[in-house]
Amino acid sequence: WATGAFLLAHSLIPNKQERFLLPILPLLIVMGTVGLELWGDEKDTVWRRWIHRGWIWFWVLNTPLLCLGLLDYANKPKIEPFLRLYEHGDATGVVMDFTERGRGTELPWFYLDGADPAHPLPAVYDVTHVEDLDTLRLRRDGLLLPKSAPLNYVVIFSEGLLPEHRAMIEQHLGKTEVLAHVGPSAAERLMMVFNPTRFPARDVWVCRLLPGG
Repeated sequence: WATGAFLLAHSLIPNKQERFLLPILPLLIVMGTVGLELWGDEKDTVWRRWIHRGWIWFWVLNTPLLCLGLLDYANKPKIEPFLRLYEHGDATGVVMDFTERGRGTELPWFYLDGADPAHPLPAVYDVTHVEDLDTLRLRRDGLLLPKSAPLNYVVIFSEGLLPEHRAMIEQHLGKTEVLAHVGPSAAERLMMVFNPTRFPARDVWVCRLLPGG
């Protein structure tokens, strides 16, 4: 009854989040398993046959999803670009191009130094509007940016509009060279198919700003 009351109360609140169910998740699993066994024992052969078929369907459907979940590269577009920059080892000033979204996002910056205290983190500059590129160019040309951290990389977040973004960046900061493209992982692509509104396409390009460009 306590578990049922908890589940009912959670279902009634507007802000539903699955992590709130974690306290009763073990109880739901135990009660569901015990109830299924008791229900199967009380039914005739036909019902037990359907339960058997249900278990077959359960394993056929969930085994591939389990393998996908265990082997999937979660949040790949948020992690892989920073690992690529760390591997290059010469990033000093990184421009994050969020102009397509018009807003930044939470990113794991600590991947930029590979969790190595001896490796300094490069300076990171978020760009959410074209005007921010103007400001960044003026600061660079006016020598207001640290001389020890010149701009030398751009990370572009876009949904297939790379040429437009490169043209915009090159107009303000100079020539670029595309080094890597990072797309969604397999599980993320699957979620994009089922729920494109909640999981939009996420592609990231890592570009180098060419000196003298």
